[in-house]
Amino acid sequence: MTAEFHPAPGSQVKRKRGPEPLPASAHRKKRLNVFFNEEEYAFIKAQGGARPSEYVRVMALFGEPTPQPFAVPELNQLAWAELAKTAANLNQIAYRLNTNQAVDFNEVREVFTQFRKSLVKAELKK
Repeated sequence: MTAEFHPAPGSQVKRKRGPEPLPASAHRKKRLNVFFNEEEYAFIKAQGGARPSEYVRVMALFGEPTPQPFAVPELNQLAWAELAKTAANLNQIAYRLNTNQAVDFNEVREVFTQFRKSLVKAELKK
């Protein structure tokens, strides 16, 4: 016998992180298999990028492809990674300040100096 969980009336159930779940009507449960020759498949793959099935589905339903997101240049990805490390350190300090934990002033100054240098480096790479 399994026990079922029933929340108290009016209380909210804490859900996991992440995007809001799709409603049941939006779930794709039907599958359609389609065969292509090599030439057709190469054309679809070139049009659809990494997900040919998404391209075929959108074209079949709407008759025109959706705009593809642009690729982030490698230089920007490197700058983002550099800034992310320093931003994580700033977030750790902010967390400690918000939870009334001791924070060393020299540590804060060092992290802000690193962050400033990262920003300047990112600006110079443009």
